[in-house]
Amino acid sequence: MRMGASPLVSANVAVASRWLTSHDRTRPVSSSLGVGRPSGSKHVNRMKDLPRTLTTPSGVDLGPVTSVADGASRSIVLVTRSSRFHGFVVRRGNALYGYVDRCPHAGLPLAQALDQFIAADGRHIQCSWHGALFEPDTGLCVGGPCVGAHLQPWPLKTIDGHIFTA
Repeated sequence: MRMGASPLVSANVAVASRWLTSHDRTRPVSSSLGVGRPSGSKHVNRMKDLPRTLTTPSGVDLGPVTSVADGASRSIVLVTRSSRFHGFVVRRGNALYGYVDRCPHAGLPLAQALDQFIAADGRHIQCSWHGALFEPDTGLCVGGPCVGAHLQPWPLKTIDGHIFTA
């Protein structure tokens, strides 16, 4: 059975990503990525002022699995009334891995460009600031300034071909 977002989630959470559109939510999508609102919108500017959180509510539909190409990654921003979450999803075959978009070395977002989390070798997640390399399936840093550290996992699950927060 496909699980939809609960009324509480759909009323209080907006998902922003260039591969999700505002018709997927009961509340308009708000994002600095320009999804769902015109540029310069008061709501978009307010999002930038919200504090970041490292956790998300469960049951939020992030979109179809097929929206993340095999071997690729996607940026995700979840916005609540009081905070915003930045994460990303990496796909390897049928496996999906979610992580908080924060480098354990410097606390910066990993990617400087939207959806650009995969290293040129295609085998690792890479921090674009200092070149740290991470294993996609464990988040373990295997190269760069934070060897041995881990990315913070973001629990996800798939139901009927859709990605959900867990």
